[in-house]
Amino acid sequence: LYDIIITADDPFIVVSNGDLVSRRAGGSTTRWHYRTREPMATYLATVQVGEFSNFNLGPSTRAWAPAALRERVLNEFAQQQEMVDFFSSLYGPYPFADYQVVITEDELEIPLEAQGLSIFGVNHLQGNERLIAHELAHSWSGNLVTNATWADFWLNEGFTVYFENRIMEAVYGRDRAMQEQVLGYDSLQETLATLPAVRSGSAIAMTDEQVIAGLSNVNPVSTPWVLERILPQLKDAAGKAA
Repeated sequence: LYDIIITADDPFIVVSNGDLVSRRAGGSTTRWHYRTREPMATYLATVQVGEFSNFNLGPSTRAWAPAALRERVLNEFAQQQEMVDFFSSLYGPYPFADYQVVITEDELEIPLEAQGLSIFGVNHLQGNERLIAHELAHSWSGNLVTNATWADFWLNEGFTVYFENRIMEAVYGRDRAMQEQVLGYDSLQETLATLPAVRSGSAIAMTDEQVIAGLSNVNPVSTPWVLERILPQLKDAAGKAA
């Protein structure tokens, strides 16, 4: 468990993991104290500081973003609560107190999941439903359950892409979900073409930089295709055993 204590100049807002325990003003600064309720891997800790406003997205979801982005945020994240509810129906209750998103006024190369919240750039506020679903899915695959070593990082990303596909189908329809999967498959083929040939059944080696940054496109994209085929068989086997 963590206590995260940050002192920031006014009027900046501090958003971090866990519950806001206290907010103490002093002169021209404010001291913010957050405390996590659940165990957390260190790489999932985050502190976001900015001139944020708070927008409710649903009973257990909210967004932090500059006030000028309010309409764009509410439009892009309109299905956020529905996604939380759907994932909870499939994979068990949402594992933390609430789910928050932070949208910065800066552009970011990629969104990033943290425990209990995800961070997006202003450039992600148009047509990025798949990324919104993906970062939320990490709440179950990556945050609730985390790989023990970086060599197993594909478990985080691979299962998350599979979960992402399920929510895209439920919220936006099977045609849209299949389109996203085809695009992912095409991207996988492009990546494979850049790698040295390996024997069937062999592992594809990744550099430390690729593993840590999650830059390898192979395991995260290929894992859902495997799961699509084996999970129905496991479900049938479980039904027969019962």
